[in-house]
Amino acid sequence: MAQVPSGQYPVANSTGANVRAHMNRNFDDLHSTSSGPNPPVLPSGTEIGKLWVNTSTTPDTLCVRTGSGNTASDYTTLGNIAANFGHATLASPTFTGNVGFPAGGNTNLPIRNAADTDTGIYFGATNQLDIRAGNTDVHSFTSTASLPKLPLRLTNGTNTAPSLSFATETNTGLFRKDANQLGITIGGTEIGYWAGNGLHINTQKALVLQDGGSGSTVSVRAHSSISSNFTLTLPNTDGNANDILKSDGSGGLSFVAISSLITDISGAESTTYTSSATFTPATGRTGFLFILIGGGGSSGGGQANNDDALKPARSGQAGTGATAIKFYNASELGNNAAVTVGAGGAASTGNGNAGGGSSVNPQGSGSTCTAGGGGGTSYASQNQNTGGGSAGSCSNELLGWEGIAGISAPNSGYTSTNMPEFSSLSYGRGGAGKDHPDSSGSAGNAGNAGFVVVFQW
Repeated sequence: MAQVPSGQYPVANSTGANVRAHMNRNFDDLHSTSSGPNPPVLPSGTEIGKLWVNTSTTPDTLCVRTGSGNTASDYTTLGNIAANFGHATLASPTFTGNVGFPAGGNTNLPIRNAADTDTGIYFGATNQLDIRAGNTDVHSFTSTASLPKLPLRLTNGTNTAPSLSFATETNTGLFRKDANQLGITIGGTEIGYWAGNGLHINTQKALVLQDGGSGSTVSVRAHSSISSNFTLTLPNTDGNANDILKSDGSGGLSFVAISSLITDISGAESTTYTSSATFTPATGRTGFLFILIGGGGSSGGGQANNDDALKPARSGQAGTGATAIKFYNASELGNNAAVTVGAGGAASTGNGNAGGGSSVNPQGSGSTCTAGGGGGTSYASQNQNTGGGSAGSCSNELLGWEGIAGISAPNSGYTSTNMPEFSSLSYGRGGAGKDHPDSSGSAGNAGNAGFVVVFQW
């Protein structure tokens, strides 16, 4: 450490020994860049730019005199006495603290390639980092999302290391299975893939459909062994009530009526009648099977005193039509047969009406077969309950089911529609019984008409 003591700079006139000592001290000051814990004492207003090594800091710092006084505040620190004064080198610098950049913009990139100035990074907004390449914004990162601005292209990946996966489950996601195929992997196992012809589900995995509450499910899966590929094409409508699903043998599915399906089996034909008509056999048919249902009766009307709960009027449930099955051969049927379809008993404010009988009367030697209609119930006056209607009966049938008698009022169930033998169909139903709370006459409930179907082969 060497500094010129106060009063010896510049060198004043004195004895030779003193001048020589003062000059040596000034040379020592120059040789050591005036190093010391305090600035050198210089004449006021002189030596702007004087260098001083401040040894009171760790590490020592190099300072330059920028003021006119002799205090540390009159000096500006240039840097530490270390490599590059502690400044970053031009090539491969190492920083030990934060490095701040201006926000810049898409035309003024604060971090960029020196040889490609339109490619780099800028800060487009608070909490946002933007990447630009070839003068085009390609990606933004914010505190809430990663926002690609060009197509996001992933590596192909595999079923055990999918290219799109999750931080906590790296073997579940999507990958490129093959050309124009997107694979789906769960836990490292490929469960299916999308291709140009649709979604493929592997190894008999199911398509699982959940109900409205996501509690119960319906699963659809392939058979465990399929001999050859095939395609099923769904119908273009939802069909009619009681239709069934039919294949055309080439994978085309459609909804058809049961009668139409029976026509297609072994050359058989069927004809359905909901009103009376004449049945004429098709050419070459020798066997004929008729199914007949009679019409259902109606419940009676009624009158009650509606301001007196102790004087109710209740009409019972009407009876249903009978069901008969009859077979005729060609000679028994003859050239044709008269088909009668029984009407349902009409609703009435008086006594209920019986349903009409359904019948087939062949022109040939066979006897007439009848499925009788159900009986109606009586009119119910105030403070009266009536019994149920009678059941329809069969005659000359091959097989037959008598109708179902109605339930008397006011027993449990008498206000329900009386269902015939084929309860899934509306034909032949007996009218429901009825409470009659009104003081004027009210009508009962009508019965349903009968039905006839004939199969010929």
